Amino acid sequence: SVRDISGFEVTPDVLIGTFSFAKYLMWRDLKDRADQLRQSDVVRHLLEYRIGQSTLQSNEPFPLPENLDEELEPRELFIPLPADSSQVAAIVASAKGHNFVLDGPPGTGKSQTIANMIAHNLALGRRVLFVAEKMAALDVVKRRLDQKGVGQFCLELHSNKTSKTHVLQQLDRAWDTREQLSQEDWEEQANKVLALRNRLNGFVKVLHRRWPNGWTIQNAIGLVIKEANPSTPNLSWPAGTEHIKADMEAMRAIARRLDLNKSAVEEINGGFSLLINTEWSNAWQASLVDSARHIVKALLEANKARDLVVVLSGLPLKAPSVSATELYALVRHLPDAHRLNLRFLFSPATAKT
Repeated sequence: SVRDISGFEVTPDVLIGTFSFAKYLMWRDLKDRADQLRQSDVVRHLLEYRIGQSTLQSNEPFPLPENLDEELEPRELFIPLPADSSQVAAIVASAKGHNFVLDGPPGTGKSQTIANMIAHNLALGRRVLFVAEKMAALDVVKRRLDQKGVGQFCLELHSNKTSKTHVLQQLDRAWDTREQLSQEDWEEQANKVLALRNRLNGFVKVLHRRWPNGWTIQNAIGLVIKEANPSTPNLSWPAGTEHIKADMEAMRAIARRLDLNKSAVEEINGGFSLLINTEWSNAWQASLVDSARHIVKALLEANKARDLVVVLSGLPLKAPSVSATELYALVRHLPDAHRLNLRFLFSPATAKT
């Protein structure tokens, strides 16, 4: 038909390829039925979703992770796989009819949370339809449910191995499954979990309880771990002592004063070594202050005596530069030298040492 038309030619080539139109059909379905699909809150959210903006509406607040222990009893949760508080909140929301999108990067437990959602809603007597674009996502969730004994209640409908016989076999397996735990066993285990949870929550409340001094045990432990060292003093108070914020501020003020005086104390260079008292008391402080007053008076008198000795001895010294220790040693030997003829010391023949 084209061999004689200008610009066309016929070549003996054959190309073989595999072409999938699954995504084309999905796109065509979205294009032709977009208005109809938008009637679903979840689909409308997925089509119009923007970061930080959700179009999903709910008649009641979304469950908060921090309030789950106060709002739910362990017997009300049917979660066979481990889950953190945020995942449990999503599971509870799915059972309360909330519309939401569970978002997260790979490896954060989305498949595990979906498996818990299916198990929880099955235990509440609901039917769950789980669909995914890829078969691998279905297999991951199904494998987790099989590991926990819930897989026999799952009916696999849309796959390349689905047949009438296969569906009947799945129904028969679910029908023949018998309960391994009675209602009494479930209540007993749930009560154990409740007691353990209350005990753990009790520890948490004590750790985060704010005492009259404004501190929590958690704050105190954290500060000790971060700042404590061998030179940290060990303070103690009588049993039953409870400090308030004013007491803490007073002790902080004392600590600041001690830190300011630290440099002055270091300059004394061991002057405190003369103190032998190891415990402070009001009486000891009063006696120390009184002794300090006497020391000042005695020091002034000693300076006058030093100046007088220098003048009377005729020593060619200036009083401020005289060592009190050396001058005292000289004065102490003067009585022993009284009436002794020491003129030979000043003879030119005497060796000078």
